Amino acid sequence: MSSQNLILGRGKVYFDIYGADGVTLTGRRYIGNTPEMQLDITATQLAHYSMDAGLKVKDDNVILELDRKGTFKTDEVSDANMSLFLIGQLQTQVQTLSASATSAILLAKKDRYYQLGVTPGNPSGVRNVTVASVATTASTPVPLVVNVDYTIDGPLGLLYILPTSTVVIDGVTNILATYSVAAASRDQVLTTATAAVDGALSFIAYNPKGIQRDYYMPYVQLTPNGAFALKGDVWQEVAFNFEILLANPSMSHIYMDGRPYTP
Repeated sequence: MSSQNLILGRGKVYFDIYGADGVTLTGRRYIGNTPEMQLDITATQLAHYSMDAGLKVKDDNVILELDRKGTFKTDEVSDANMSLFLIGQLQTQVQTLSASATSAILLAKKDRYYQLGVTPGNPSGVRNVTVASVATTASTPVPLVVNVDYTIDGPLGLLYILPTSTVVIDGVTNILATYSVAAASRDQVLTTATAAVDGALSFIAYNPKGIQRDYYMPYVQLTPNGAFALKGDVWQEVAFNFEILLANPSMSHIYMDGRPYTP
């Protein structure tokens, strides 16, 4: 075997999402470090057998289907990559300054956490809060004392009712929290009903051993592949499947390019 044909594969993966028109590409984005990537090309065949006498003998074969697809993993757990994995929309959640915001906690229970600032438009609530007061909503309000009846995680906007509170009666007491909200923004991914993300996929080889071959797939559908470990003793990775489709009849599914040379 010629050592010139031995290849130790390395390379960078880029994904170029199609715009709203489904035709215009929006620019290649480097996915990040990809420990794994592979192509999977399979053919479904229909065989013909001669059965005039004796044993069946295969005398013809035709390919009925040709599927081109692949997978890759990345440990670059960026917001952009997570929006692809979750099949979601990456946006910025803007939080405006408020000097006196309130949140009602109905039928409060001890040993429970309550997110402040929850609204239909912002179901994950507010962040960076400073609590001014927490009290019951009875006709004569009874104040709750911090570190006696409740604690507050200001950066996350989480209010916790302590198990030892003597003011809160489980499932009976209604509470009103009054607090200020700092102006802030945070990245947020919202999942959508879209089944796949369409774009062009590129692999640029940087092999430490062997010739360099680059791969370009003008039209792929990207979908998530498998579990994502929110917790564990391993580096987080997000895995993807991609189905290689035909962008238009004048193009190929895959372009494999060698590097330029001078004849």
